[in-house]
Amino acid sequence: MKKQSKSLFPLYMLILGVLILFSGLSWQQTAGELFEKALYVEEGQGDLQKAIGLYQDIVKRFPESREAAAKAQLHIGLCYEKLGFKEAEKAFQKVISDFPEQAEAVKLAREKLTLLPGARAALEKDAGKFRIQKVWDAETYDWFVVAPSPDGSYLSYSS
Repeated sequence: MKKQSKSLFPLYMLILGVLILFSGLSWQQTAGELFEKALYVEEGQGDLQKAIGLYQDIVKRFPESREAAAKAQLHIGLCYEKLGFKEAEKAFQKVISDFPEQAEAVKLAREKLTLLPGARAALEKDAGKFRIQKVWDAETYDWFVVAPSPDGSYLSYSS
């Protein structure tokens, strides 16, 4: 009886090792799962700083998952753009330089890069300006009455 328990000990250890290995793998997130979480934090919760951290984690931890890393880098730029940070341009440039084979992400990054200078110039030009324009003043035009016909195809008015 003692010989049989000694011969089963290595088998038990092997089974225990395999169980530990597989349980450890199930706890780790994949690049896709982490991307989905980051996207939820960005769009669902609106926490752009936290989302940037999650996207940066994807780029760092999963460099072999090129598609997920490229999308994460692109979203880093999008988050910076929403926050109004100048780092958006650097993030978009990094998509183009680090992931040239990811055509869709590179295309979107190039589009954003072409739009950024114009948006930045418009913001700087109108910075601090707040404009209100009155479109209709009922007191001034109280003599002018307009009403649509019942079927909505005509306007009737009187002056």
